Amino acid sequence: MRQNDILKCEFGFRGYIMLDWQATMSMYGLDMTIPGDITFKSDDSYFGGNLTTYVRNSTIPESRVDDMAERIIASWFLLHQDSPDYP
Repeated sequence: MRQNDILKCEFGFRGYIMLDWQATMSMYGLDMTIPGDITFKSDDSYFGGNLTTYVRNSTIPESRVDDMAERIIASWFLLHQDSPDYP
């Protein structure tokens, strides 16, 4: 069972899941990554262009990307980061 299933489905977690640098072996279950490479100095990421490729080749459904974006943006609004006076 993936962390996505456990946290979001079983426990009802409504936030997003983010990894620590080089602390994962795949993108499954993640909603956000810290900017950086899969391995140090590899110039490769699970996100960005690879995420587009994963959707196009049906590795992950587009609805999964929508879920990722909704969770991240919801947190942004919850913390009022859209406010003009947000530091």
